[in-house]
Amino acid sequence: MDVSLIRVNINNREIAATDDKTILQIALENGIDIPNLCYSQKTKPYGSCGLCVVEVEGNPKLVRACSTFPYDGMIIKTNTKRTIAARKTALELLSSDHRGDCRPPCVNACPAHTDCQGYVGLIANGQYDEAIKLVKRLYLCLQALVEFVLIPVKANVGVVKWINLLP
Repeated sequence: MDVSLIRVNINNREIAATDDKTILQIALENGIDIPNLCYSQKTKPYGSCGLCVVEVEGNPKLVRACSTFPYDGMIIKTNTKRTIAARKTALELLSSDHRGDCRPPCVNACPAHTDCQGYVGLIANGQYDEAIKLVKRLYLCLQALVEFVLIPVKANVGVVKWINLLP
């Protein structure tokens, strides 16, 4: 695929970019904030959250900045009354069926029957000793121990503390 140099206008700011990047990527690289939840550099864009919508001159519909590739001369507006209203609606829809706390699939079928959510919450609050005590109360399979316990503890309190707390 040939990559071409293009010029886009985002919020009245002329920007040179390549056509292999999305509107969101170009905006972020140039210090222009566009709200988003589902965008990740590690995955292919798919635009599921709908928070990154922008207006493109000449297009009657809002487009998702995370999955739209610009063309030369494209004029983009990121913070209009229309985009703000659409983002508010998208956020309301996302939160309308939300339990107030993320519940990954492993909550219902954890192979180790652990309280990973409680553990992560304790770590996030700096309560490392309490987190270790919570995990030590449970019988863990080796895979869950490595993935959900050892790695986060190493990142937060160090290997030495983890080894000293093993039964």
